[in-house]
Amino acid sequence: MVNLVYLNSSYVLVLRYCPIIPTVLVNGAEGIGTGWSTKVPNFNPREIVENMRRLIRGEEPKEMVPWYKNFRGTITRSRRPAVRVQRRGRRDQQRHD
Repeated sequence: MVNLVYLNSSYVLVLRYCPIIPTVLVNGAEGIGTGWSTKVPNFNPREIVENMRRLIRGEEPKEMVPWYKNFRGTITRSRRPAVRVQRRGRRDQQRHD
């Protein structure tokens, strides 16, 4: 359930948002700070849900590879230690007609 804050005759804020799956894994994230940086790639929501079910059952999750909607190509493990995966292919832009 989403609770909204009512202000000036309209709902303006979500008081609390509790996602069912970790949305940072669906959307990915990238950031830079003083002395650190992070990059979380996007993952397939179906794989995330299946891994969440595994965790609920007390099983070990399967390792996931990054996933990008409309990406046509391959994503493979890299042999170089500093690079986890390599992407080869192209991503088609969806048209919104």
